[in-house]
Amino acid sequence: MFFEEKILRQVIDNVPIPIFIKDSNRRYIECNDAFASFVRLKKEDIIGNACVEFINYNDEPKLYDDIIFKVIKKQEKVRIERTIELHDGRQMFVEIIYMPLIIDNKAEGFYGIIKDVTEIKSFQEEMANEYLAAYDDFGISVYLADLKTKEIIHCNEMAYKTFGDCLGMKCYEAVCCKNEICDDCVSSKHLPKKGSFVKKKHRYNSKIDKYFNVNECIIKWKGEEVRMGLLFDSTSEYRLEQKDRESYELIKLTLNTAPLGCVILDENYNTIQCNEYMIKMFEAKSEDEVLSNYFRFSPEYQPDGKKSLEKHLENMEFVKQELHYSLHWVHQTASKSPIPCQVNLSIIDFYDKKLILGYITDLREYEKTMRYAENLKMISITDALTNAFNRRYFDDLLKQSISESRSNNKNLCLLMFDIDRFKTFNDLYGHQVGDMVLKSIAELSMSILPKDYFARYGGEEFIAILKDCSIYEASDIAEKLRMKIQGLKMYADSEEMNVTVSIGVTMMNDNDDSSSLLGKVDKTLYIAKRNGRNRVEISTEHFN
Repeated sequence: MFFEEKILRQVIDNVPIPIFIKDSNRRYIECNDAFASFVRLKKEDIIGNACVEFINYNDEPKLYDDIIFKVIKKQEKVRIERTIELHDGRQMFVEIIYMPLIIDNKAEGFYGIIKDVTEIKSFQEEMANEYLAAYDDFGISVYLADLKTKEIIHCNEMAYKTFGDCLGMKCYEAVCCKNEICDDCVSSKHLPKKGSFVKKKHRYNSKIDKYFNVNECIIKWKGEEVRMGLLFDSTSEYRLEQKDRESYELIKLTLNTAPLGCVILDENYNTIQCNEYMIKMFEAKSEDEVLSNYFRFSPEYQPDGKKSLEKHLENMEFVKQELHYSLHWVHQTASKSPIPCQVNLSIIDFYDKKLILGYITDLREYEKTMRYAENLKMISITDALTNAFNRRYFDDLLKQSISESRSNNKNLCLLMFDIDRFKTFNDLYGHQVGDMVLKSIAELSMSILPKDYFARYGGEEFIAILKDCSIYEASDIAEKLRMKIQGLKMYADSEEMNVTVSIGVTMMNDNDDSSSLLGKVDKTLYIAKRNGRNRVEISTEHFN
């Protein structure tokens, strides 16, 4: 045992690093020659002494007690780096490692290793200063701040030029000109080590009216971990982004107030944006509802029988080739009510992407307006009692038909009839019965004559255009009509009425216009009445 202890002492003495051993009462029980040389004392003056490594800890009196508590009570290894003052007044920067001396699973004392790192630390500080100065060449401001207090303890020349004398200031005071920490300021415990950064964009400094992007991490500085911030002037970038934001808001406001739907699709045909009109048109609850399931607002099939999804993909491919494309589409509301639409698609360049912009016009109101306009038009050209066209419309229709027939070298005949002794019906049975007779004869006539070319021309007179028809074919049609009307059963006060008509027929010749043609058919009708009524007469010129 004595031999082994002697060997161990020789080994420790030959280690060039200062080593000491203490018992649980903090008294030296052993040290090597390197430690004696380090503190410049003889071994016999050290062993049994209870001084604190002959090091002055007066600046932090509790530090040594905390170290010994961790080593002996918790049996932990403790490493410190700090500037120390020895008993003879020398100062140096050292690294001290304290480790528990375990005997039978119990800490009976501790031993320590001391390393003078003054020269290394000095070199590190020089390199660190050069490291910070290197950022000056790139126009980057750098600050180092205490992890706990966030007070700036060092900065490079660029930071000094930009923010002035900021040493001792809180980092957020120097950068953001704020007395309180920013809401998004990252806690030191969440900062990454060097190699990655926490990035914050566009911190505003009101004193110099500039914006900065701030990247922060933790680095080693003079043996201690500190908060490092790299600040990049982002004023131009911010102004440009602000302009883009304002332009975007203006465009969005314009689109949201536009009286039509607007939708934007990406290169994969995903819907990425829509305006408020679209949300209201679809009766959706939110923009997300429209964007997340755009095809919910189209029926499965379009009116042409094609599936909506397949037709949509075809349209997208087509607009890619043509750049612009217009089409009719049927959307539907959230409750599946159909929405007829006019869709205009265009390709737009957005940075390096090609997006598809669609303007969607809701045609429901348009179609309602068109139906209303059509109804007004029909009222203006239709006889209210019989639903046949009126005289004013027929006069225009006759002129148009004469022009078309002459251009196409086709025949055109005119047929006019009058209800025989119609005044007698009114006098005997009253005007209500007379109206019934007019309506019944008009309804029957429109089932035989071309409805689109039939009109009530006067009180009890009706007229029709027969296109691409010879005079004899027209005469046969007139005779058929006369017989049908004669066989029509109509009653007044349970008394059957005998209703007949007289019909005149004529055909357009090369010199006729609408006025002369009307004159001829009117004259022919007069002949039919003069010759006994209830008959068909053909214009005499066709027999010459």
